[in-house]
Amino acid sequence: MAPIFQKKQISIFPLNNAPSYNLPIHGQRNVFVDSSFVFSVGDSTDSYVIISAFDIRNGELVSRKAIRRFTPKGQNIDVVDNKLYILQADQQKIMEETPGKNGFETTRAWNLNPEVAIVKDQSRDFFAMKGPSFFIVPSDMKQAEANGVAGNTAWNFHALSNKVNFKVYPFYNRSPEEIARQEKQARDRKAYIDRKNAERDSIEHPERYCYKFWNTPKWKRGLTIYWAHAYYIMAEYDCKADKYKLWRPRQPYNGNGAEMPAQYVMVSGTEFRAEDYSTKKRYYTCTECGGDGTYDVTVYTTTIKDLPWGYFSGIETKKFTTTSQTIKNICKVCKGNGVALK
Repeated sequence: MAPIFQKKQISIFPLNNAPSYNLPIHGQRNVFVDSSFVFSVGDSTDSYVIISAFDIRNGELVSRKAIRRFTPKGQNIDVVDNKLYILQADQQKIMEETPGKNGFETTRAWNLNPEVAIVKDQSRDFFAMKGPSFFIVPSDMKQAEANGVAGNTAWNFHALSNKVNFKVYPFYNRSPEEIARQEKQARDRKAYIDRKNAERDSIEHPERYCYKFWNTPKWKRGLTIYWAHAYYIMAEYDCKADKYKLWRPRQPYNGNGAEMPAQYVMVSGTEFRAEDYSTKKRYYTCTECGGDGTYDVTVYTTTIKDLPWGYFSGIETKKFTTTSQTIKNICKVCKGNGVALK
């Protein structure tokens, strides 16, 4: 039969067409299915785990027991022949727990053969087999290699004879060159995954990444870029919308005498950052108009009026009046932009 995990339970479907049933053991650390029982192992506290056995025919709870766990990596559990076996690495001991009407009973326990030198703080896999015999294997390659012979050895231990049937050393057998190559591959793989995750997160949550996309050498206020066949000045960045505001000063089209008017445009950040729009040319404050885009011109106007008869004296027969007016002219150098491209 095969267990099927659901949101808050595990569903059991016997192969003999017996009715299926659900067990409320979702979230347990381990679940084992044997011929007579469904075993579950779950955390109770940091120092204890709870083992449970359910009747495989109907899902009724048969046994439950709290087992001391001395360290997080010091305990491994497996099932064979409807018995649950617990490796207590900190105590160099294996316990056999048998479910019964009165709960689990510790039916047997074995001290490990002294030859089985387990490194207590190292991760391992534990397999129980008929006999019973047990296969203890280092599961973390880097830990195993770092911990020498004891850490990098796998043992097959026969419980009744208290003998080591065989051992494998080194269990992980890599050359220094292979270690270096695999570590580089792992670093590269992690860097690639981190980069892809960051790219996806930047699209979904651009507000978290504003500091990366603005006020940097590549994207900042006042920087001249060449984009869409014209020169622009970066003006602002809308972090929430992930859009750049660009200003295009008035400038001629390439290759003809027409001109492009000055205007602002908003550009998608994802699209904009996909290419490099840097240019050697720069917009500078126009030295001719001081960045104003215009300059003042004073125009003097003189009017002449004939004096009526009797108002003039001597030879003065006309009245001269001069007035002045200051007007603003568009700067011919920057064409009113206030900036000039150099």
